Amino acid sequence: MLVGRSFGGLAINGVMDAIPDRVRHLVYLDSLTVGGKSPFDKLPPDIFAARRKAAEETNDDLGLPAPLPSAFGVPMQSTPNG
Repeated sequence: MLVGRSFGGLAINGVMDAIPDRVRHLVYLDSLTVGGKSPFDKLPPDIFAARRKAAEETNDDLGLPAPLPSAFGVPMQSTPNG
């Protein structure tokens, strides 16, 4: 059994593809599932381009930095000192 939480749901899909004979069950816990597509396939092109650029600028395109809270609809708040 493999459990994938959050973005880990995508990782367990890849493991299942690589070694299907060793996995009986996949458990998605509050997870992203996309049925053979990248989660980026569902993003508007401008958001995808911004995330891609962030990956290229932060760590040689090996991963994505965490998005700002505003990406999830959480407004940015200013602090009392700035």
